[in-house]
Amino acid sequence: MLAEVASDLRPIDALVPVPLHSSRLRHRGFNQSHLLTIHAAKILNVQVAPVLVRTRRTEAQVRLGAAQRLRNIQGAIQVLPGSLVLGKNLIVVDDVVTTGSTLAACAATLVRAGADTVHALTVAREM
Repeated sequence: MLAEVASDLRPIDALVPVPLHSSRLRHRGFNQSHLLTIHAAKILNVQVAPVLVRTRRTEAQVRLGAAQRLRNIQGAIQVLPGSLVLGKNLIVVDDVVTTGSTLAACAATLVRAGADTVHALTVAREM
């Protein structure tokens, strides 16, 4: 099913996992979005491009309302220096979407860095 949906998009250059802050990654031991990205990339036969970094520790979004989520994530995501996103068609991968604040912040950051298109892929949606 994933491959069928992706075939309706422009050719995909890479999948981009939503980044965790380094302290949260150390605490958790893994980035669930990165693991999902690896598996989706195999299905779609595209590369994984971990080009985003979380530049500051943010509060866990799960405990916040929509307006708080926007403020919390604002300015916390950047493209790693030297990353080649200019003109690329990218898909940002996350585990769950609630308000879309994190995905929107990632997409906006990639577009500002020159990505041509940015789509989102999640496993679940909070209702």
